[in-house]
Amino acid sequence: AEPAPKPAPKTLPELQAQAAGARLADHELECWAATLLELHREQFMKEAVAYISRHDRGWADGSLALLMHAAAKAGLPDTVVALSDAVRESLGWGAEGRFLEQCLIGAHAAAGNGAEVDARMKGFAAAGEVSMKTYSMIVRGCFSSGHVSQAMRYLSLMHEAGHEVPPPALTELVSRSRRQFGSLREVTTWLGGEFFIPLPPEVIVHLVDQCFELPTVEEQVESALLTEQLAKAQDVALPAVAYGKWLRLYCRTNNSHGIECLRRMVKEGHRPCERLCSNVMSRCAESQNVVLAEALAMCLRANSEMTLVSYKTLMKVYAYAGMY
Repeated sequence: AEPAPKPAPKTLPELQAQAAGARLADHELECWAATLLELHREQFMKEAVAYISRHDRGWADGSLALLMHAAAKAGLPDTVVALSDAVRESLGWGAEGRFLEQCLIGAHAAAGNGAEVDARMKGFAAAGEVSMKTYSMIVRGCFSSGHVSQAMRYLSLMHEAGHEVPPPALTELVSRSRRQFGSLREVTTWLGGEFFIPLPPEVIVHLVDQCFELPTVEEQVESALLTEQLAKAQDVALPAVAYGKWLRLYCRTNNSHGIECLRRMVKEGHRPCERLCSNVMSRCAESQNVVLAEALAMCLRANSEMTLVSYKTLMKVYAYAGMY
């Protein structure tokens, strides 16, 4: 058996020992800094400067940038400035001005200082084009501070400025919006209205995934319909997996949504596999959705994939519906 992985350093001596050895990989340094800021914040400045003095000869080596990023993510603008000043005083070099300003605006966003972010953004705009990196840091900061509506606003501004909005930013927005508002209506309406740009298929699929996280079947189905309407309005070419997820949601109620989704799936050239058909048919029993179960059985027969298990599943649907 493989040995169990060592637990991540947590105590101050453990963190000091980790940083005292060879130069840490970027992701290790980020984790080290995040842990230090969370558990031993009063020691962060001293340990960070000590690490940089051991491993870096100048700004280009990158450790100061990573550690300032960590302080920004933690919502600590004063620490961002203090770290740059401390390195400059100790080693004779510090952060470049533009980078420092970007870190500060991200730190204020993470701290929930919306007015300060807006004021600094005006300064950036007056000096010229606001970079993609600046917008990204603000959006990450808004996510960290739980200000989803602010994140939506800055993603809109990012798009209006001509920058491509990264799909991971949109998928994270969907997840955070669902957790904050308890629904997907807000983010779906925004994606299809104010922020109407062609969405990558993975964003639509993630929206459907989030429907399963809602507390009631009614809310799940309502949100699934909204996501499907958004996909149709955007004319997004979706993979078969998206239709499969919609079918798993729609089969939970006895209405026409499931059969309509199945027709669109077939029309788009996707063949529902035996595993999907059997799974959805089984769920149709509880909702007594006989029409959808029979349509799925027809798909299986057309593809010569109807098995004994599939027949038994269809009989179960009939039995639950009282059709003996």
